[in-house]
Amino acid sequence: MPFTKFRTKEDQLRFSEEQSHVWIDHSPVCTKIIDLDFNLQFMSSAGAKALGMRDVTECYGKPYPFNFYPQSFREEMSENLRKARDTGKVIEQEAAVVDLDGNELWFHSTISPVSEGSNQIDYLMIVSIDTTAQNKAREELELLNDKLEAEVYKRTLELENANKQLHLLSETDFLTKLPNRLAFDRRLSENIAMAKRSKQPITLLMLDIDHFKKYNDKFGHNTGDIVLQKNSRNYRQLITKKNGSYRQIWR
Repeated sequence: MPFTKFRTKEDQLRFSEEQSHVWIDHSPVCTKIIDLDFNLQFMSSAGAKALGMRDVTECYGKPYPFNFYPQSFREEMSENLRKARDTGKVIEQEAAVVDLDGNELWFHSTISPVSEGSNQIDYLMIVSIDTTAQNKAREELELLNDKLEAEVYKRTLELENANKQLHLLSETDFLTKLPNRLAFDRRLSENIAMAKRSKQPITLLMLDIDHFKKYNDKFGHNTGDIVLQKNSRNYRQLITKKNGSYRQIWR
């Protein structure tokens, strides 16, 4: 196809504007033109399609952001539009909106003040990229992390309880269910160390059951274990005297 020169610069400019308009309108990026009173002047088909709007031109000349957007979004967008208009700076925001059916959509928007051949701002251009998929993926990842942390916490508690139970079993006599020699040695060492730190005396009291062997031989070991358990519950304490009071140290 041979190249044809434009007759005038105006023709070339008009063609360039038409091409730009076609590109913007068919771009997958949502582009909006807002006047300085924050009324919508143009919205690309990508944005209208994402929001489920059949005829976006009905909204031209009307305030933006749309009334069906969440209030939090409207407040943030309105504030950022004022900042862009009053300061001439490019403002960015990422927030959720809803379409006409109430479905949540996330957009990362860049608000750019535009001047056409003058030092004054003529209008604002909002370029919005749909980030719904990324935000849903992030939310799902956060949910998975929360579930994982909860599961780790649960497993940690189970492990701690298992360790406590194991420790208890290691210091408990299997037959009588009473603290065994290991528990005795540990508690005795702890109390001796405490007595040294506090410079207080410690007393060790040892009790015995008279004629227990004869009783055990006569009635059997099972009955002997019951007797031993009942008697030990009454006397299974080491006591240390401190300031005239007594404190149980074997629990």
